[in-house]
Amino acid sequence: MLFVNSLVVSAVDGGPNPVNSDYCEVFISVLDVNEFTPTFPTRFFFTETVPENQPVGTYVFTAKASDKDAGQFGVVRYQMVPTSAADVGAFVVDEVTGDVTTGLVFNASAKYLSFQYRITATDAGGLNSTVGAIVKVLLHLFLVCYL
Repeated sequence: MLFVNSLVVSAVDGGPNPVNSDYCEVFISVLDVNEFTPTFPTRFFFTETVPENQPVGTYVFTAKASDKDAGQFGVVRYQMVPTSAADVGAFVVDEVTGDVTTGLVFNASAKYLSFQYRITATDAGGLNSTVGAIVKVLLHLFLVCYL
């Protein structure tokens, strides 16, 4: 963001008549700098759950970071990286909102039911912050009793 201010400077020589004087207008431009790093509400990690058998695209949680900078440097984008190959594609993050949704349908026969990610928030100036995320699938267990 650019702020422009101006002021008028005048000079008078204070000599005998005729007094000599002149003035000029000075423009001052103040540029915004990227001072602040995006921050998440938790310092370490998000721990979230999702019920089994939910359709692809089901909302799980929002990994929202804030940035104290104004203007373009306050805009944050998100990236989510799995910590193992087994976690690839299980969950996805919207790069603009930070909303995390399911990328697969999970059920009791799934090989993995706990997933770990690193979520990074990066502002327009390149400053970033990273937290972990653990998402577990909750199974619906039914107990059958025979009498």
